[in-house]
Amino acid sequence: MHLDRILQDGKLAIPERGSDEPNELIELILQLGYIKLHTQEAHTRAITEQVTKILGILRQEQMLGVDSERTFYKSLAEEIFLLVTIMRRDLYDHNEQLGDSSEKLAVHLVGAVFSQR
Repeated sequence: MHLDRILQDGKLAIPERGSDEPNELIELILQLGYIKLHTQEAHTRAITEQVTKILGILRQEQMLGVDSERTFYKSLAEEIFLLVTIMRRDLYDHNEQLGDSSEKLAVHLVGAVFSQR
């Protein structure tokens, strides 16, 4: 299972032990372990922090009203783009500034989607 599938529904499915249902928490731990295998320790920590933030944003989405949709998607896009920036920095030794491009991309993406509604 991949990180995107785990995070898609905004919650971690953690069935009872012995169940045949997939345990997304175990899958998440395995994915983060795989990332740790291939990245520097500082980047592993940053990636794990970003995944934690993304899970927090997804949890908030379940409690927010319709008025907060734009803010929710903007925050989600920013955190995911930042996560990718951290991973790319580690994988390809890119030195782009964290946050700058992610925030601009997120604002543009969300603005474009909501202007068409």
